[in-house]
Amino acid sequence: RLRRLTNVEGIEVEEAVLEEIARKSEGSQRDAESLLAQVLALGEKKITMEVASLVLPISPYEEIVEFFEFLSRRDAAGAFARMDALVEEGTDLDHFTQDTIRYARELLLARLGGRTDGLGDLPESVRERSVALAQALEPQDTIHLIDLLQEAASARMTIPQLPLEMAIVKFCTGSNTNSDTSSQDRGNSGSGGAIGDEIPNRRLSEFVPDRKLSPEA
Repeated sequence: RLRRLTNVEGIEVEEAVLEEIARKSEGSQRDAESLLAQVLALGEKKITMEVASLVLPISPYEEIVEFFEFLSRRDAAGAFARMDALVEEGTDLDHFTQDTIRYARELLLARLGGRTDGLGDLPESVRERSVALAQALEPQDTIHLIDLLQEAASARMTIPQLPLEMAIVKFCTGSNTNSDTSSQDRGNSGSGGAIGDEIPNRRLSEFVPDRKLSPEA
């Protein structure tokens, strides 16, 4: 349908752009056509991913996959470094976080049901790595990660990257990965279950390098 519309308009649109529009519209034909109209309104005769990114927030898949590879290894320092690079490149962290949630969902579906059509829509350069990630991450870990990313996506702080940083630390330190264990530990300790009790008693510096946080301009 999208390809037919571009042919009618006489505008060449890269297949990757149409795939990204379809992915972001999440099955809604109306949303897909609305996004396509915004892209075509740029007035270019050939729409590449670079051109489309002017109106269509696009997170680079290479960075998303690398980000998840760090998380799968519980490498918080690597995940922080990747996120910092995105900030320096001017990536919209809100859209990046939303894209990571969608990506985590595809990993979960691929792991649980062997459904790989969502991963199959990814660029070939990251497809095999994504299949490997789906196998490397246990379903309960991916569900936990989705919860943390959704929490980060809904948070609003003066330091834009802080919600995502908190999600990285919580996931890589293993906090709240098992609610039953957490409840049992709180019961044994006799505490009221403060948030701090849910984080393992390990120095944060083991996971997070010294960093400088810049407030939002």
